[in-house]
Amino acid sequence: MIVKLQLEFEEHAALQRYAEALGVSDEDIAYAALNRLMFTLKTIPDEVDKDVIETRNRRHRQLPIWSDTADPEHHYSGKGVDYPTSNPWFK
Repeated sequence: MIVKLQLEFEEHAALQRYAEALGVSDEDIAYAALNRLMFTLKTIPDEVDKDVIETRNRRHRQLPIWSDTADPEHHYSGKGVDYPTSNPWFK
């Protein structure tokens, strides 16, 4: 079975930058994210269910905060307390 994930340019740019910083592929990052999600599902299934559904509902209305976007409401500026500035792929 093959699973395909279509990303917006701004989402892919952030993903690619992180993968390059680690010296791995985009696919490695996607697999690690899925691995973490499925592991977390075993410990807090209700929270994971809610997050998956909410993410699906938001996905076509706005880009995620981790993506590269010009929209200041969703753009990571490197100054917030929620996102450590030590992560090289958040710029």
